[in-house]
Amino acid sequence: MQIPIFNLLFGGVGSTQYSIAIHIVLVSIEGGGAHMYMGAFNSFFSRKLVRSLADLDFSQPVFGEEYINLMLSMGCHTVGDGLAKLYSFLCKYHRNEYVYKNELFNKILLGIHSPRTSTAFEEFAIASSIADFIVLNGSASVYEVKTDLDNFQRLEAQVIDYYSAFDRVTIVCGPKSIDALMNRYGDSPLGILELTDRKTLHWCKKPDSVVD
Repeated sequence: MQIPIFNLLFGGVGSTQYSIAIHIVLVSIEGGGAHMYMGAFNSFFSRKLVRSLADLDFSQPVFGEEYINLMLSMGCHTVGDGLAKLYSFLCKYHRNEYVYKNELFNKILLGIHSPRTSTAFEEFAIASSIADFIVLNGSASVYEVKTDLDNFQRLEAQVIDYYSAFDRVTIVCGPKSIDALMNRYGDSPLGILELTDRKTLHWCKKPDSVVD
């Protein structure tokens, strides 16, 4: 499993307070209460928490020192190990936007292309929309993530905005949304990319360029 951004920042670094918070959540999950901790899952992969760690600011509630003994009893002492385990629970119980972006990073930028010849951006403003993931490698491709937690209410406007600046646009979604998207965009140049239950990427429909 790869968690590129977090491993670069914290892999192998023993941040005791952060590991403690992770393991408190994991103990509860492994005891059968996974569905109760989805909000906590998201908080561990938030920009706010990353900034706090980068600034060595441990004032947030998730950094409680009272859980040191519990963390030690589980035998995990690094942030990298804790995040990897927490990420596996996210993938199983709560595939949020972070999971999709992380798999796009690993499988598109690192797997198909190369960081030496390609550049990726996330949350890139285009007109009145914000594209989730963009890859530049001689051509420009936009990837808009629609998880099973999202709806398609703004999708039409987002697609129009993306095509105003880029020639290839792809919707990345889970298995539950494939039929609805294919019915809606099957005859359009829009690409549809499925993140399967096994975390593989499957092209249901590749994008066509709108540039002659």
